[in-house]
Parts: sequence; C-alpha cells; structure tokens
Amino acid sequence: PDRVRTAIEHAVADPRADAIAITGGTGIAPRDGTVEVVRDLIDVELDGYGERFRALSVDAIGVAGLLSRATAGVIRREAGGGLLVFSMPGSVHAVETATSELVIPLLRHAIHEVRR
Repeated sequence: PDRVRTAIEHAVADPRADAIAITGGTGIAPRDGTVEVVRDLIDVELDGYGERFRALSVDAIGVAGLLSRATAGVIRREAGGGLLVFSMPGSVHAVETATSELVIPLLRHAIHEVRR
C-alpha cells in the first residue's frame, strides 16, 4: 500500500500526468490493500468502472470475477484539473481486459471532462 500511495502522489504532483493505472492488490486477500489506498485518495469514484469490470470478469471466469474490487476515480488538483486513477487486478488477462475494454475507450473523454 505504501508504494501504491507514493506512485499515485507522484503522478498527482506531475501536471503532465492525466492518468495512472495501478495493477494488483484489488482482491480480498489480506495483502490486497490497493483499493483502500485509492479510495482514500480519490475525490470522485467512477462506480461504473468497477461494475463493468466485474461484469466482464464474470463473463470470462465465472462468479469468481465478483471477488475483484477494481475501482477508478479522480483526484482533484489544487491548480485545477485532476488525475484519473484506474486500479485493476494484477493478472495478465485482467489487465488486458481492463485496458482494452474500459481504460482505452474511456480515456480521451474522461481526460476531457477532468480538464474542464
């Protein structure tokens, strides 16, 4: 969790960064603390991201996909704008799914909205 927090804080501090993707730590095992860090830092949660990711996961792997706590949100910057944060499970398939089905199709419009 400390490395996740540090990575996100560095991205927030860099005005050139519009988004960050965090992989791993979104399950229910004791070591999975990414979601708590992300939720602690974001100002706006993108509920639909996690909902859609879980739906895609259930289609791919069955009900075990419901154990994912993938989440996304926006951290507002004091100078205006913000940073999009996308967290996803660490498996290769999950990263490919989240990236191709959610992050890439959403990114341009989400960046536009955050910059408004």
